[in-house]
Amino acid sequence: SIPEIAEVRKLAETTIFSHISKLYDEGKDINLMQFIDKNDLESIKKAKEILEDPDTLKAYFEHFEEAIPYATIRVGLAVLSKED
Repeated sequence: SIPEIAEVRKLAETTIFSHISKLYDEGKDINLMQFIDKNDLESIKKAKEILEDPDTLKAYFEHFEEAIPYATIRVGLAVLSKED
């Protein structure tokens, strides 16, 4: 699990999600959908359009009024990048 990996590697869970998302972007066969709710993914997709695809996660985090965690946003954006 992500918490177990974070504990063993002595890293934050958000860092683990960042690494997993990067591997996914590089073409590794990882099912990111196991880490994100479909509703959150749809919200991130809409925000990406509204915010005109910002360069930072902070713009999304603030858009969601901190209701969607950075890790979820990062995973969602990785999934959406494969749809483009």
